[in-house]
Amino acid sequence: MTNSNTRDSFIFYRSFYEAINHLPEDQQLQIYKAISSYSLDFKDVNLEGIPNAIFTLIKPQLEANRKRYLNGIKEKKISKPEAKRKQTRSKPEANNNVNLNVNGECKLINDNKNIILPNFIKDNLWSEFLAMRKKLKAPNTEMALNRILKKLRAFEQQNIGNGTLAIENSIENGWKGVFEPKATRFNKNNSNNSFDAVFKEINSEQLKLK
Repeated sequence: MTNSNTRDSFIFYRSFYEAINHLPEDQQLQIYKAISSYSLDFKDVNLEGIPNAIFTLIKPQLEANRKRYLNGIKEKKISKPEAKRKQTRSKPEANNNVNLNVNGECKLINDNKNIILPNFIKDNLWSEFLAMRKKLKAPNTEMALNRILKKLRAFEQQNIGNGTLAIENSIENGWKGVFEPKATRFNKNNSNNSFDAVFKEINSEQLKLK
């Protein structure tokens, strides 16, 4: 049930899995439970040692996703009367979406324009991005959207999750376009900020204390 106190699902990134997978199974379980509790029930779990260090790195992304979820609930409540008025019209609105499988991707028909939406981009995330561009008075032309999708596919090929992260960053910051995510703690290609580097550093510190 959708409400502001709990949620039924959340995004789990590959970078989370790769970092947690290095730990002993009992510590892995602690972090998985902490992520689930924080993301689904909005409750913190007290952790110590390495599990706490890893979860501290993951938590900002979970918090950003939670804010987007809560903002989505608010928008739905505000737009509900408008949605009812649209349903009473006999002519379908131009922004109705139809999804078809096309070579492993989703074909999104939006505003009477055929757009091939990659399967790594969720329909609701794409709709939110289009709505934001509309508010910014950026024309959602077929040419403009295809250029954006081309960039997203390139980001995703460089690192799994980058395409989704790029569009999420644009929504969060109110950008008309999409940009390659900078090397952060979630980018496994950046050894200075990667979970692997942090994990090795933590282990090194523990060895010094023995």
